[in-house]
Amino acid sequence: MFGTHSIARLVLLVFIALLLSQCAPAPLHKDAELKDMKYSTRLKPKDFPKEIARLEKIAKTHSDVSVQARAHLQLALLHADHKNPFPDYLRAVKELETFISLEPEGGKADDVQNLLALLKKIELLTKENNRIKEENQKINDVIEKMKSLDIQLEQKRKKY
Repeated sequence: MFGTHSIARLVLLVFIALLLSQCAPAPLHKDAELKDMKYSTRLKPKDFPKEIARLEKIAKTHSDVSVQARAHLQLALLHADHKNPFPDYLRAVKELETFISLEPEGGKADDVQNLLALLKKIELLTKENNRIKEENQKINDVIEKMKSLDIQLEQKRKKY
């Protein structure tokens, strides 16, 4: 019913199917230590410091500049992530600028430029907010001094 030629083809077909089923898509990055851009969604708030330290090490020590650049981009995203218990927007700006300097073509991407513009605006607004808080504190101090003086004046009036 089946010739040796047909059986050989069938075995070869099964073998090729097995080989193809073992294939996995190539990683997005040249370095297995760097994950896709959405991996931060799987991070828990308590894991951010450890992950940031791991990426900082890669950014400083890896021999491949494109891997270093990618690590800086991911650091920027982690520093600005909404789940990060201690976000550092100034640091995110610096990491993003480092990424752009290491990978100018990637830095021209609209997403990167939009993120950089937003982070710079956050940095500017944070500085303005801090300045206003200081000014408000000074005004409150003056008000307290004036209240104290008013009380002292009232006490002196009662004596005379």
